[in-house]
Parts: sequence; C-alpha cells; structure tokens
Amino acid sequence: YNIFLEKIDIAYFASNRQSTIFTSVTMLSAGVKMILKSSTSTYNFSIKNGEFLALFGVSGSGKTTLLRIIAGLESASGNIKVHNSIWLSENQILPVQKREIGFVFQEYALFTNMTILENLLFANDDINFAKSLLELSALENLAHKKPHQLSGGQQQRVSLCRALMNKPKLLLLDEPFSALNQSIKDKLQIFLFTCEISLCQNPSCEFFNSVKNGN
Repeated sequence: YNIFLEKIDIAYFASNRQSTIFTSVTMLSAGVKMILKSSTSTYNFSIKNGEFLALFGVSGSGKTTLLRIIAGLESASGNIKVHNSIWLSENQILPVQKREIGFVFQEYALFTNMTILENLLFANDDINFAKSLLELSALENLAHKKPHQLSGGQQQRVSLCRALMNKPKLLLLDEPFSALNQSIKDKLQIFLFTCEISLCQNPSCEFFNSVKNGN
C-alpha cells in the first residue's frame, strides 16, 4: 500500500490577509525509506513556508509511521532537513526535544492526572495563551476538568491546543478532526489554515479574534 502526498490549496486564505509566511523558501525537505511489515517504501517531498501537506492512504500504509519518523519518534534511513537544521542523515539524528514540533496523536496522549489547563501549561507556562486557545476551542468552561471527564472530541481539541502551545515550527496532525462535530471542525480548520508563528505570539491580533467570534 502506498501513501499519497498532496499539497492543500490555501490560496483563498492567503489572499485574505497580509503575511510573509507564504514564500518560496523551502522549510522541510525529506527523503525517507520506511520498512513496514508488508513492504518497503521511499518517499521524497518538500514543504515550503506556510504550506500544508496532506497524507492519504489505507489503514496500515504507514501514514502515522511517516509522521513519527519526521517527529523523531521512530527510526528510519534517509534524510530530513528543516531550514538549515539536519534532523536526520546517515550520521546524525536530532533528538525529539530539539525539533520544535507540535504533534497531535490519534490517541490524544493527555496526562490523566492533570486538568485540561495543566496539560496545556505543561507544554508551555503561558497561561494567557493557554486560555486563549481554550476559548477558541470552546473548552474554557472545562479548563479545570480531568481528561476522563471529557468526551473524545473534547480531548482531541485539548490535544490540538497543547500542540500549539510551544508555537511549533512544524505541526504534525494524525487524524486531528476525526472525533469533532462539523461546527467545531470548521472552526479549528480555519484557525489552523490562518495560524502562523507571529499570530501565535500575539493572540490578541485581529485575525485571532475574528476566528474566536465565529467570523
């Protein structure tokens, strides 16, 4: 089974704002050889600043494995370069904690002994940004609940918010909207398509507020 990689057309979103994120600068380039139970596959791809890349494939084709390789959570042969930093080569493997990524796992991976707010603050001790993300995701009234007290869709939103807390250079999403209703899904998709590092550093900006207000 093969994985299909497809760039998502975000020209509509880009044309409705002034931003320098959509440039011709290559952010990530990779050539990765994956060995799965039933096959061996090699994938070569690149992502420019501000681009979104979607992975398609049947169950067991290696979509999650490829994301985990990029994150440094699984080993592979090949090369991964992000900007001027080598993440993977024949002689070098950059540790996970130095890759400046956000990862939304299928199983959420929340800390069950922490409240929702504490889960976000564990990633980055910025309470104002954490509260802004919870408000955006319609979770502000659940900030002091534990994960087991939330529905699957609510836990998925918490996982997404936590992945954004460190303002990552690269955001990896493993089926992030599968447990969400259409209204929340649309809201978070618009947010992700328009969110960039400068916006995350200034959550009071006009675009952030327009998304929170449902516009």
